[in-house]
Amino acid sequence: MSTDPVTVFHHIPKCGGTSLLAVLEQWFIVRRDYRQGWAQEFGPPLDLSALDGRHCLCGHFDGPEGRLSSRYPQVLGSTRFRCFTVVRDPLALVLSLYRWEGRMGVRREDVLDRYLMDHVGILADALGAGPHNWRQVLEGYFFIGLQERLEESANLLAQRLGKPPIPLPRLNVTDAWGRAPQIRRLSAETLSRFRAANRLDAAIYQACVKRFALEIGESIGYSERSFSTQPKDKGLP
Repeated sequence: MSTDPVTVFHHIPKCGGTSLLAVLEQWFIVRRDYRQGWAQEFGPPLDLSALDGRHCLCGHFDGPEGRLSSRYPQVLGSTRFRCFTVVRDPLALVLSLYRWEGRMGVRREDVLDRYLMDHVGILADALGAGPHNWRQVLEGYFFIGLQERLEESANLLAQRLGKPPIPLPRLNVTDAWGRAPQIRRLSAETLSRFRAANRLDAAIYQACVKRFALEIGESIGYSERSFSTQPKDKGLP
């Protein structure tokens, strides 16, 4: 038995989680809580009383019934658990998901502009965050990495966990940025509409970028393929 907190990895899809899982499996006894394939239902929750500091609970924790707050309410706000996640630029995330679903043959909608607008608020939805509580939600994670800086995120996570750094494998990679060549098919109007609809996701991502900068002691902004090329929205800092 280990007296360390149980580590919980909130695996947001298309944010480098598959690669990171390979590292976690070398640090912990990993307990996976994912839906099987494309099933819409979860199995019974895991028995968290059987876990200790040697374990890492991993899952997407998506949808109202699958979120941590619903599935494992005892995790949030408890010193017995420490949760972390990795986020990604919202536009890159959706475009990576678009290409991945096409590759897997599960995407029914091939019109990219329409697909984009049907997938707004992915970060907020994955985190169970809203306009009034998103800062509080982020504070519930002891560490938040960036997919765009995944190697650095993994090394920093190792420091925070007191684990040896391990080279990060590149697994389940869709493409370098999750948006080429699809980005060239998007009109300026579509990009503007997507940005307007994703003000909350942009605020969440920007806050995570700033937090990561504080973690590593340097100043970083958005990647060049991000919302940074657009004027700042009012209302959501």
